[in-house]
Amino acid sequence: MLTERVIAALNPPEGQAQIRIQDERQRGLYLVVGKATKTWMLKRRNRWVRVGGWPALSPAAARQRTLELLAADDTGRPMGLTVEAAYGLWKKQKPRAASTLRNHREYLTLHFGDWQDTDLAKISRVDMQRRHEKVTRDRGPKAANNGAKGFRAWWSAAQKLDPHLPACPTIAINWHAQRPVDESALLARLPEWSTGLDTAVVNPLRRTMLRFMLLTGLRSGDVKTMRWDAIRGDTLFVPNPKGGSSKAFTLPLTAAHVELLGQARPHSRGQRVFPLFNARLSPGEVKRFGDLRWSPHSLRRVFISTAVEAGLTPFEIALLVNHKVPGVTFGYVAKASDMRPAMERVVARLQARLAAE
Repeated sequence: MLTERVIAALNPPEGQAQIRIQDERQRGLYLVVGKATKTWMLKRRNRWVRVGGWPALSPAAARQRTLELLAADDTGRPMGLTVEAAYGLWKKQKPRAASTLRNHREYLTLHFGDWQDTDLAKISRVDMQRRHEKVTRDRGPKAANNGAKGFRAWWSAAQKLDPHLPACPTIAINWHAQRPVDESALLARLPEWSTGLDTAVVNPLRRTMLRFMLLTGLRSGDVKTMRWDAIRGDTLFVPNPKGGSSKAFTLPLTAAHVELLGQARPHSRGQRVFPLFNARLSPGEVKRFGDLRWSPHSLRRVFISTAVEAGLTPFEIALLVNHKVPGVTFGYVAKASDMRPAMERVVARLQARLAAE
């Protein structure tokens, strides 16, 4: 019989990756014993459904959970819709950027690790409110909000499969206010920023990378993963931006961009233009900028602000920075539209600001 003591001593035989042991008390319940993990699985109608992991689920708890899954299946509800299963459904919905997948996996393990095997329907609004408060204490307001938004996305994916699920319990959360960042100071002090860059950042390739980020408006992840073979004449192909490969786009390169790439070439190695440099400033670098506070993403905000000043339309700005614009009309705009004149206007205005006294 599968007891706690028996399970603790179980290991796969020599030469086997795993074994399955049927529970004597609950029909269809098996314990899958691997080299590193032991997992309860339910077999029904030639389907395998994960019940949960041991020791998180004791034999008695696994049997009770199995009965609940069987009851749900008999009433027409999908089996095994746990938090982890909902995350899996969300993950399969569409291609997503590696950074997005990495962030959501972190939410699952760090924020909701003890809920992974919990049935979604058992998570109350009070549970979610308390979890949001706990993550706020442990990891901060921004992390708490982001984790809860991730959970809400997984719940939405599960709701498409199980219409009986109630409203997502994140509805009870008192969200932390996240005010938009105003980059007016950086925009007005770009010459000082450029001078400070030469003083604070020692590596010339990293300085070039940050200037390239300013003049393109690209996200730091897209710049850090740029490859030389993605530069096609006077354009740059961005294959896997935020949102995944389905959001791939082409960016026009001006003479200023080409000049920066020329500066990068002697210092670059292999196919990476900027070989995975950390775009964030170290504490020492921040200190050398004095009271001028900025982050790599600040450069993207300055680019967009300058595009507004240059008179670009919202559609033009969205195409340049690969933002999604809601509504049907934007879907009709050809991705191959010539955005070079728009890019040249923004770059010219940024260069004028950089050169101003």
